[in-house]
Amino acid sequence: MQHGSIARMVGGMTALCLTLATAPAMAGSYVYTTLDLVGQTGTYAWAINDSGQVVGSSGAYAFVWDNGTYTSVSPVGTGGASASLTAINANGIAAGTYLDPNSKFTHRYASFTYDIATASVSLITSSAKVTASVGGINAHNVVVGFLSNLKSDFEGFMAKGSKAAPSIKDPNADANGTQVGGISDAGMIAGTYFVSPGVLQGFTYAKKVYTNFTPPGSLSTIVPGVTPAGVIFGAFYTNLSTAAQTGFVDNNGSFTNYNYPGATYTQVSGIGPSGEAVGYWGNVNSNNESSFVFVGGAYDNISFPGAQTTQVNGINASGTLVGTYTDSSSVAHGFVAVCPAGESPCTQ
Repeated sequence: MQHGSIARMVGGMTALCLTLATAPAMAGSYVYTTLDLVGQTGTYAWAINDSGQVVGSSGAYAFVWDNGTYTSVSPVGTGGASASLTAINANGIAAGTYLDPNSKFTHRYASFTYDIATASVSLITSSAKVTASVGGINAHNVVVGFLSNLKSDFEGFMAKGSKAAPSIKDPNADANGTQVGGISDAGMIAGTYFVSPGVLQGFTYAKKVYTNFTPPGSLSTIVPGVTPAGVIFGAFYTNLSTAAQTGFVDNNGSFTNYNYPGATYTQVSGIGPSGEAVGYWGNVNSNNESSFVFVGGAYDNISFPGAQTTQVNGINASGTLVGTYTDSSSVAHGFVAVCPAGESPCTQ
């Protein structure tokens, strides 16, 4: 495989920083639904596809929520122990990780896919000496993520089928390596690599070429994902000592920054059908994490009714939000927030 490194030029680009007032009342209001598997405690809803199928983890089990119907997912031979689905594509194929019960290493996670239509599990094999994290799955059922060894060194992987090859390694990475956050439907991979311990820079990998990027003002960059159309989103540190973060969207080299009013950190976790950014915000020294939708030129705060904290993890083509909230007892629950037909875009 030929490797190249092309620095993405940002000097001639304008990074639009969006720090505006919260949104006024708009057309519609979200309808919230709590997601929990019966008998399980601690639910995290991680992703949603355009059919409204939600995946996540609840207690020790991975789960699928398909328009009101729950399915607990236990990879073959694992007994349900510590499994989680973290990504899903338009075909209803989900991907995630499970605690490998046969490994001699403590807390070794392996990856797998789950076909909702056939209720079938396919295990993805990798070296017995590494643990896996899944970043995304595209419309061609290609799974990406990263593997880490006992020294916490990382390298990205891409898998279509049963084998995860440790093949994504940005050539500019230091010894700590490369992490992959997602893959577009056209096959562009997005993620980060370590410049030095604790400092990350963004990259894309497409057609065997690595392209590095740094959002203007970034000291260290976080890339949790990329949309099917290839729009990259995430956050970057503006102050490493205070952990101050600014959310960003990178649309083919055009950067837009997001800072929720009064927050010390803002992260973008998805892009909606009208280009609206969704994500979460908070203050480092307080337990008041909440979420937002940026629409109509303003921020709308998203907080599950009565929740202590709310974290939106994604949005689908219908504008339905998916995420996790904690209740007054600090117990985590998954949720979906549906914008009724004809009322989009919705607010709190």
